[in-house]
Amino acid sequence: MRIRTIRRFSQLVIPLFLGMAIAVRAGEPDQGVRAKFENLIDRIERIQTTPGGVPELNRRLNSEIDRAEQELQTLDEDLESVKQRFNRIAQSNRRPETDHWAYIPPVSPAIPPTKFEERVRNPIDSFVFKRLEEEGLEPSPEASKETLIRRVHLDLTGLPPSLSELNAFLEDESPEAYENLVDRLLESPHYGERRAQFWLDLARCADSCGYHVDANRPMWPYREWVIDAYNRDLPFNQFTIEQIAGDLLPHPSEDQIIATGFNRNTMFNEEGGIDPEEFRVKAVVDRVGTTGTIWMGTTMACAQCHDHKYDPISQKEFFELYAFYNTSSELGGGTFASRAPMIRLFKEDQEGRSSDLAQQIEKLQKTLDTHTPELSAEQNAWERTMKRGIAWEPIEIDSGESEGGA
Repeated sequence: MRIRTIRRFSQLVIPLFLGMAIAVRAGEPDQGVRAKFENLIDRIERIQTTPGGVPELNRRLNSEIDRAEQELQTLDEDLESVKQRFNRIAQSNRRPETDHWAYIPPVSPAIPPTKFEERVRNPIDSFVFKRLEEEGLEPSPEASKETLIRRVHLDLTGLPPSLSELNAFLEDESPEAYENLVDRLLESPHYGERRAQFWLDLARCADSCGYHVDANRPMWPYREWVIDAYNRDLPFNQFTIEQIAGDLLPHPSEDQIIATGFNRNTMFNEEGGIDPEEFRVKAVVDRVGTTGTIWMGTTMACAQCHDHKYDPISQKEFFELYAFYNTSSELGGGTFASRAPMIRLFKEDQEGRSSDLAQQIEKLQKTLDTHTPELSAEQNAWERTMKRGIAWEPIEIDSGESEGGA
């Protein structure tokens, strides 16, 4: 009777949960689970049919079966009903990736008509008013100019308008007053600061290492590059290329190399005793995940371990992108000196001075590396002096006296 109960569990419940596992993992069902379970049943049958059996094993097994039977008896539905319910749930969740809204190519829909046409200022308004109409709602009154300028300032610069800016907008009665306001704010350097804020958060930019004592790590040049990119309206394709691989462009400029600071925003561990290779790998994985999240709009972390049946990214593709980032020569931890690769940046008035110093250093180094007769003679004399300095000289004892007077 008990063996039949276990076999019933094997025939109905195990397939049920195997099917649920298939719903989230790609490939064929894991037949190993079923094989091991059947092997366990066969072993139990052999033990129970052996004269004398194994009393302790039977006692524990029977105890577990009793507990399982009690739990099964509390169900209001039999196993077949449970199986049907889970099947319905599984079918409702098994949607092809092409049906998921995130992977459907966007199309331009027709602009719907609305009874609030007199309030429409742009195509988006038509969709908003149409939805309000469907819900039986009336549009809110138009915002006052004081409210409008505050909203636009906070949206585009993150700063409220000054009193003079407010008065200028209120006094502008032209139909283009709002457009002029927006154009002016888009030309403001604060616009780039505001827009860069969101990108820098996604790019995990920080002026510290993140691990251990969170030591200082200056990343402000990358931050300034992002701000400037927004303010000069850098095309998005160039914005992408320069951050991911600006140093691989033909004759990259200093700005293009700074842009690759995106890849250096990973954390760096300076704690003693760590394995640098471990944290280097963590950094590469972080770059893969961040690149996927930002540019592809999909997380990739799950694909690091195994495939998922309806995920658009496979484990193979994850490590193909990993291989791209795994070509950099760097350490994942250590000291400040091992944070390379890094670049030195100079202010405009320091560029000329730096170049002059570099030329002087090169000239002096050549002088040091050039062997002259005078230098060779002095070096030979110095080497002979050093040899005399390490010659063994015996020490002679003149006299000695112990503390006891001997």
